[in-house]
Amino acid sequence: MLALRRHAFLIAGLLAGCILLANCGASTRGSIPVAMASPTEPVQAAPVIRFSRSGGLAGVSESWQVFTDGRILDAAGRERHVAPEAVQAVLEQAQRSAFLTLSLRSPILSQCRDCFTYILSISLATGSNTVTFEDRQKGLPPGLLDLVSSVQALVAAGA
Repeated sequence: MLALRRHAFLIAGLLAGCILLANCGASTRGSIPVAMASPTEPVQAAPVIRFSRSGGLAGVSESWQVFTDGRILDAAGRERHVAPEAVQAVLEQAQRSAFLTLSLRSPILSQCRDCFTYILSISLATGSNTVTFEDRQKGLPPGLLDLVSSVQALVAAGA
C-alpha cells in the first residue's frame, strides 16, 4: 500500500511539472519567425553580375560576383573593388544588348577540349537572365561577346 501511494505521488508530481513547463514559454501561436541580423554584420545586397568561366586545357575554373557598389568577390571569397560607375556601365551595356531576351544553353557534351564554358547572370531593374555558352559556339550574338569582354575586363580590374 505504501508503494502504491509513492507511485501516485510520483506520477502526480511529474504531471504537474509537465503542465508547468508547457505553460512557461511564450505563446508562438500567430507569430511569424523573424531572422534577426547581427548588429555587427552589414546587410549585403545581392550581386548584380555573376560570371564564371571553366574549361581549357588547364582545367580553369573561375567565378566572380559583382555588386553595384563596386565590390567584386571571387570564388575564394577575396574582395576587390572597382568604381561603381564601371559596374553601372556594364549593366547599361547589358540593357542595350537585350541580354534579358537571350536564351542560350551550351551543348551538353562538348567535343572541344580547349574551349571555355561561360555562365553569365545579370540582374537589372527590369529583370534578370542567365546564359550558358562556349566561346567557340556557333551563332552567338555579337552583342553577347562584347558584353562578356566587358565583364572580363571588369573582374580583371580592381585592386
